[in-house]
Amino acid sequence: MLESIKDSFFSWKKLFFPIILLLVVCIVFFRLAELKEIGRLLMSAQIIWLLGAFFAQFLIVFLQGNVYRVIFKILRFPHLKLWYLMKSTVLILFLNFTIPSLGFAGNIHFLKNLKGQGVKEGKGLMSVIIEFVCFYSAFVLLTIWTLGYLIYHVGFSGRIAKTSIYILPIFILLLLIICFLLNFWLGKHGKAKGRVLWFLKKTGLSNGNDEENNARVDEILKDFYQDLDWIKNHKKDLIKPTLIQLIKFIGEGLTIILVFNSFGQTISVGLALAAFAFSRLISLISFLPGGLGTFEGSLVLVLNSFGFQLELALMVMLVYRFFSYWLYFPVGIFFYHHLNQNDNFSIKYVK
Repeated sequence: MLESIKDSFFSWKKLFFPIILLLVVCIVFFRLAELKEIGRLLMSAQIIWLLGAFFAQFLIVFLQGNVYRVIFKILRFPHLKLWYLMKSTVLILFLNFTIPSLGFAGNIHFLKNLKGQGVKEGKGLMSVIIEFVCFYSAFVLLTIWTLGYLIYHVGFSGRIAKTSIYILPIFILLLLIICFLLNFWLGKHGKAKGRVLWFLKKTGLSNGNDEENNARVDEILKDFYQDLDWIKNHKKDLIKPTLIQLIKFIGEGLTIILVFNSFGQTISVGLALAAFAFSRLISLISFLPGGLGTFEGSLVLVLNSFGFQLELALMVMLVYRFFSYWLYFPVGIFFYHHLNQNDNFSIKYVK
């Protein structure tokens, strides 16, 4: 079972994709003179602020673990220890960064791990969908605020504001399309069974026995629709995980602020959040794993447009991405093997 999980989700060859993209980004962005200035800036960085940036990212993982913990409480089923959820969060991000799968690879693997911890598959599926809804609800709120911030500071004629005005409706349209597809797949109980069976086969979650698969899907859908009915009557409970997601985004802005401070520079909280939100919006539209390339270019564009020296903007981008992207690779690889080899994480039952 564990070997099939490893074969279907991760191999060292998959690391070539982000590494090749990184090389392309470096070729596009950097020239020799800029590399020398970036090297000088890097040598001047103050370690204490960089440590602060590291702990800001740790806080983000802590908050994401709590998002899952709150969702589990809402659904009234056994929830895992916070430390396990934090490790799972790192693993989800790592797989999403590594595998071009529109962010599904990490969540599919998370569902497998939840099943291994005794969580029913239907409830696990509902938890993933709720996390998706809370994440993007919070992000839409942040991007709307970002659009207002950019228009206020640079006006409608500014290049960044113009781009946001065009991109935000496209992004919201894509979210509506995804919601429509989810409703198409799971909206009607009678038609959902065949679609879920197809999905299990395509993702390697099927065991090959049709009778067992039919019974398994019936159980998944039974739990899923029971939780769906519960959520419909307790919508207000989703406010808390959505707020935690918003605080998590503030943590990303805090990381950018701390990186600026490490180079003896300052940036306002509003601009740091706007720069992150704008860059994340562009990267999500690109559908590249982790938004590699598009996020970097967008972040440099925003910072440079607000008057920061190009070399400083490039250095801030590189250091920020080290903490928010590349650092997840070695840690993610370790947790990938650790979580797959250990099935003894205890479950605390909610009474």
